Amino acid sequence: MSETFEDSVLDPYEMPIRPGDMVLQSEFGGVVLSKDVTANGDRLRVLGITSGVEIYLDPLELERIAVAGHDAIALLVSPEPLTPEALDNAAARRERVAAGAQGTGADQGGDA
Repeated sequence: MSETFEDSVLDPYEMPIRPGDMVLQSEFGGVVLSKDVTANGDRLRVLGITSGVEIYLDPLELERIAVAGHDAIALLVSPEPLTPEALDNAAARRERVAAGAQGTGADQGGDA
């Protein structure tokens, strides 16, 4: 009998949590975060509680996520397909927000 996705979901209370690990959970998802120092520099280890998939992100990748903003990240969790047009639209929105933050008024709801 094959294992279903529901059978393979990890229980955060049964996961080996190491000292220094941080568990973040909501009704939509959960991750275990930890600092990894085994590579050529510090990285953030992100383990998906539901999927069991892990990824290691270096400081450059984390900084790019911060710069990308919520519009770009929302594309990753959207049920819609990820298209080049959607990425372009997210980048354009991010630029408008950045311009508004610099006092240009471009994102203040009026025409700039």
